[in-house]
Amino acid sequence: MTTHRGSLSDTVYEALHELITTGALAENSRLPSENELALEYKVSRPVLRQALSRLRDEGLVESRQGSGSFVSRRATGSISFGPLKNIQDVRKCMDFRRGIECEAAAQAAIHGTESSFAELHRTLQNLKGAKVGIQEGLEEDFAFHLAIAQATGNRFFVITIEALKPQILFSINLIRSLSAMSAARHRADSVQEHVQIYEAIAARDPEKARNTMSVALQKGIERVFGVSDED
Repeated sequence: MTTHRGSLSDTVYEALHELITTGALAENSRLPSENELALEYKVSRPVLRQALSRLRDEGLVESRQGSGSFVSRRATGSISFGPLKNIQDVRKCMDFRRGIECEAAAQAAIHGTESSFAELHRTLQNLKGAKVGIQEGLEEDFAFHLAIAQATGNRFFVITIEALKPQILFSINLIRSLSAMSAARHRADSVQEHVQIYEAIAARDPEKARNTMSVALQKGIERVFGVSDED
């Protein structure tokens, strides 16, 4: 009986952990009541409490007296890719991002919900509204890519993109710095690329989403290295 409870508790824990990781349960948001969660996952309250206890031990959930349980922080992985040490590192990182982010875009098109699409659209609008300049809009750009990972509903994409944040911001800044275009022209082109990615995902077209992301990232590689994918 204990083993059975443990397996059920693990199932509930993993489900709630993924909701927190993907942002479906946002930081500081209130979890449904124990009765509601027990009914949703078809488990007893003791089993549910085991899962909640594990989340509390990990610092992901906190109990507030008289108010219930709340998400105390977003779940993140312990991955550390380290700094980009040279130009070869930059190229390898950008190639790695193509593999990860092209598939993330496709998966977001397949598995995204209306709420995750709304969040993706919100980050796109923030990017459009960011000030023009080499150092401007970096966080807004990253937030768009993170929102795509969250839309996949797969915590492994989210953890990877979050862990890559320093490298992604460095790459974006480098691309802008080396671009021969004016800051205004570069921003316009970048926004258009992001719009096309969003539209493909929102249209639930995984192949187009994969391709538009690939084209956008390849353009970034060419701006830095001045070569095509075939070179």
